[in-house]
Amino acid sequence: MSLLAYSSPLFSQFHSEFFSNPIENQADSGKLSLSISASGFFHNNEFFSTDVEGYTLTGNYIQPFLHYSIAENLSIGAGVHLLKYNGQEDFNQKLPLLNIKYQASDNFEILLGSFNGGDNFQLPEMLYARELQFTNLVNNGVSLNYAKNKVRVQSWLDWERFIEPGDFFREEFSFGSSAHFSILDNEKTAVVIPLYLMANHKGGQINNNNQPVETIADLSSGLEYSMKLNNRHIEKVKFEALFFLEKDIESLQNGNAFKIQTTGINKLIHASLGYFHATNWESVHGNPLLFCGDFNTTDTKDMILIKTGIAKNITKGSAFSLRFEGYYDLKTNKLQYMYGFYLTVNEFINVLK
Repeated sequence: MSLLAYSSPLFSQFHSEFFSNPIENQADSGKLSLSISASGFFHNNEFFSTDVEGYTLTGNYIQPFLHYSIAENLSIGAGVHLLKYNGQEDFNQKLPLLNIKYQASDNFEILLGSFNGGDNFQLPEMLYARELQFTNLVNNGVSLNYAKNKVRVQSWLDWERFIEPGDFFREEFSFGSSAHFSILDNEKTAVVIPLYLMANHKGGQINNNNQPVETIADLSSGLEYSMKLNNRHIEKVKFEALFFLEKDIESLQNGNAFKIQTTGINKLIHASLGYFHATNWESVHGNPLLFCGDFNTTDTKDMILIKTGIAKNITKGSAFSLRFEGYYDLKTNKLQYMYGFYLTVNEFINVLK
């Protein structure tokens, strides 16, 4: 039994449900199956008078992946991740995908090997930038998933750089966790306490690098409230209030931030309005538009967040979406924004029944 069957997915970024595409093994015992995950994307960043330069991401990736279920609770898989940006003759990424998955119980799943990150991590953009869905989707290491009753926890270790004795660079890995604790969940109302963690470590003992050990950790929590409405224009509203703490063991200045955001949803359109304030805030994998302090030109950020999108499911696992995200800086009185359109595919085929 897949953990995904327990409840509908929880998403922490705007429009995430139309981008999520895990390398998911749903084969029955003794069967060989094929999953296809792919995306075509045109993602344009328009940034002005800020520390971050704008650019355009446009291209495609595809992940054909074969799964073989050895037993009801044990499976192996192999495939490839191919990423090509438009305007380049060769692939930007050609990565092998290998994993072993063990369903330890109905509630707990262990995966060793390759797994998709990006929007599947269910982290807010302050901790994990949306663009990583298109630039650094594949993770390799350990993924743990737990789901029971009112608790859902996803934790992972992505080993980003492996070292051997005598190497002149440090090993590097990131650890993350996305947990949701449901206080209230009925047909009309849901109240959830999220807990997010993202940490990065650089170090090692067997290399010849004299650089110090570095560890940066970012923690976030708050409250998410959603309510279904009997309204044909707005079917659901969601309110989020999150705070963020940054701890850098090499820095005397620790950062903090908070975000409030309200989102309205119907079958076709999502729209949200929010406010973000930060002091000396940075994160390893977060959206750099929100950073301040350290090497940035300002120590604080005050931003109005404006997001809207149109999306349609083509099949159960595939979707088309258009999206606009605006960041109005109250200090500089300038609007930074990004927009794009996307086709996402996540399909599953039984090869041998």
